[in-house]
Amino acid sequence: MFRDETEAAIARAEAAERKLAELEQHGAQDDAEIAELKRTIAEQRVQIEKLSRAAGVARKKKEKPKKVKKARRPSAPRSRIWAGARASGLFIIVVGLGGVVALVSQHWSGALLLEVRHQLRRVGREWAESGPGRLYAAHVVRSRAGKVRMLVVSDALRTTDEYTGSRWRIDLVDPATGKRLIRRVFESGGRPELLPAAPGRFWCDSSTGLELRDVDTLNVIASPKSLAQRNPALAAGLSGSIGVDGWSGSAIVTTKNGSSLLVDSRSLSARPFVRTREVVPMDRAAGEGLVLRAALRAARLPDGPLTLHEGQNGASHESVGSPRQLAALRKLPRIRTLGQSQRGSGGGGQVGDVECSFEAVDGGRREAVLVERGPEDKELLRQSTFLSPEFLWAYGTSEPLKLPEGGDLVIAHTDSLDRDKGRLLLSRLSINGKRHWTVTEPWGSVTMATLQRDLVVVAIEKKPSVVLGIAWRDGRVRWRLQI
Repeated sequence: MFRDETEAAIARAEAAERKLAELEQHGAQDDAEIAELKRTIAEQRVQIEKLSRAAGVARKKKEKPKKVKKARRPSAPRSRIWAGARASGLFIIVVGLGGVVALVSQHWSGALLLEVRHQLRRVGREWAESGPGRLYAAHVVRSRAGKVRMLVVSDALRTTDEYTGSRWRIDLVDPATGKRLIRRVFESGGRPELLPAAPGRFWCDSSTGLELRDVDTLNVIASPKSLAQRNPALAAGLSGSIGVDGWSGSAIVTTKNGSSLLVDSRSLSARPFVRTREVVPMDRAAGEGLVLRAALRAARLPDGPLTLHEGQNGASHESVGSPRQLAALRKLPRIRTLGQSQRGSGGGGQVGDVECSFEAVDGGRREAVLVERGPEDKELLRQSTFLSPEFLWAYGTSEPLKLPEGGDLVIAHTDSLDRDKGRLLLSRLSINGKRHWTVTEPWGSVTMATLQRDLVVVAIEKKPSVVLGIAWRDGRVRWRLQI
């Protein structure tokens, strides 16, 4: 006698498979009988799976606590049970969160391996769709209609020791409301690197190569193959780092045969690119970084065009212009590198006509803002001091984010040097040293900050990561998006 229906179904499937193996071994030609045995095996496998699921549900109901005082957080996708039988014995496979716990026979069939792989991918994909993640980067882009959007790159967090591999994903977020509009999960491969291209488009360098994607749908517009078909020079493959010009949205690439090309993100055409003739490095007073010469020609700079000095290694300039001209140069979009580590805060920079940095107060660990209006005009704002302070940087720059009201700044700091006890603090500070508000978060680091109308949007890398929309006038957190 069998103990339950599941054991009986397994026995029936096992008997059918033994019979099938015998027929195949002796070269039986009765196709009808073989077909009937295969049908029986398939039916019993379905029955085993149904009974296993029913047993699992019954067990969970029995173990479920009668009273739940506190609402539980959303859990990961439930484990799947897949069972069957072969002539050599019983196998039961339990596909859990990113891992497999299996009791199998010594002989694995190709179909079984394919089923295991399918189950693993399915559960990993489901977890990546709904589970928490660790933020890697966040970018500000524009949709085809000109609306401001954010692209957030994250990795689904590992929650069990059996999890083997990353699940990278991209979220399209509305920075005005904090609503996640779309999530795109990458099935396999390395981390996707993003940078904005022309409005409505962005460059994405992933395991498949450099591709152009649509902001509104996150779908691929131009794959590496289609780009190579349009531009035979790209067929050789890419080598080295990939740059993206923030002014034109074009990608600057080097092929494996050593050719430098500029790929237009609108027309998808590529042309030769000579760096020494087309790139101008900015000095520290002008914000540093690389700017396309075409962007300089198109910019309407105060006091007229910038004077360039031609040399063997390219053009250069001297920051002898007015403060207004230098401020305009600092706002020009730079050439950035795909995959370059992103930082949303730093130690100092130019704020209008003054230079701001941090300096220790009386030789202690606490620091205050040092304002330099000139070589002999320096002021240390002692009334507000901080531990490990950094200015929030405006996205795409290495300059402090400046609020519209009074030119105030936002400072990231902590209340303890002990990472296990410390918290991340975000404070609005006036140039006169007055602190207006402070937002408190668990320990983390700022990956990106941007000003969107009446909000300061801050992406914080921690476990799990979050993006905050903070009203810069009163410091109220308008929305919070867990990544």
